[in-house]
Amino acid sequence: AILGVHSMGSSLSDASTVLEPTRVLDPESDEPLTPMQVASWREQGFALVQDLFPSELIAAARDEMCLTPPGPLTRGLKFPSSSNALNTISTHQRLRSAVAQLLLHESGLQLLQSEAWSKRAPDYASLLRGAVGGNAFSNSDQRMHMDYPNHYLTHPAPWAAPEAVVGILYFDDGAECGGMTRVVPRDGPEDDAYAWPYTRMPGVGGCKWVNDRAAAERVYEKAAPEVARFRAKLYKREVSLSYKPGTLLLYRFDTWHRGSPLKFGAPDRRVLNFVYARGNVTHITPWNCRLHVPTKGVVTNIGMSAEEGFCRSMYFGAEFELNDASVLYKSQLGVPPPGDAYWTRAMQQAVVSRFPNGDWRAYMGGAA
Repeated sequence: AILGVHSMGSSLSDASTVLEPTRVLDPESDEPLTPMQVASWREQGFALVQDLFPSELIAAARDEMCLTPPGPLTRGLKFPSSSNALNTISTHQRLRSAVAQLLLHESGLQLLQSEAWSKRAPDYASLLRGAVGGNAFSNSDQRMHMDYPNHYLTHPAPWAAPEAVVGILYFDDGAECGGMTRVVPRDGPEDDAYAWPYTRMPGVGGCKWVNDRAAAERVYEKAAPEVARFRAKLYKREVSLSYKPGTLLLYRFDTWHRGSPLKFGAPDRRVLNFVYARGNVTHITPWNCRLHVPTKGVVTNIGMSAEEGFCRSMYFGAEFELNDASVLYKSQLGVPPPGDAYWTRAMQQAVVSRFPNGDWRAYMGGAA
């Protein structure tokens, strides 16, 4: 069963199904997520929770973003930012504890992304561009995707061994703004939608990156009708996630999801995107920071954490550079070296499927 379901339709197979967030445990608990929330994340690919952070801290972040409004993604308020509240949220003990629960009590973590940004409602000009097919890179009505391609140098690990937790913290009310995030819940280990490896999305497997839903699906309808049919099934299965200030979506790099348009004329919707990875992972590169933190205790060196990694440009030329890179350069970027236990036969096949034009011969063979 899906946690917090409120259906406005007749089934769980379309975006008229709205999921409501469920409350976390009280602040005195060392492990803030309930067993059902942990199970939802590990089995279905996401957990939608409420009030992990104190309401006073959410209010302070809202006030500070009014004074310094964040721009769109990549031009937002990046950790460490001028907002003390956002910095505190990004390294909050309750957040680190929740991440540790999801990663089965990992003792060391690294914060690789923390950026607050604003999404703007569509205007008449953007609607007109969309009507004539000129919005291929629009972030309004996103194509169905996973987040791993512009974070991973390789490919996500098999489902049972997640390496990171991805999150979206909401500061506004979905009833006013619209734009609910939509996800495809995983339906057990035999779910065809989550068959490994994950290549049937723009920017992967030799397909160019397109952000807009309509434009992306036109590409597949012409070039790969079988993939287009697969993706059409994903849209039929998506569910919408309700949000209000303090709602937190915890998901994974291998969760199918997408952003939907804000209501016409709505105020900007502000969120904080973050990524926490296991402390020893090198093949997930920083989005805007790299800060090694304990799961419990004081966080230090915040001021020295700013770092932009290789993969955030994967859709904009970095893939071509990686395709032709030497083994030495790949190792410098963070790719595990040839012969490492990381390179199982399944991982070899997954990486070649993701990068069909790359040179990965040194990493092939000799694996179980």
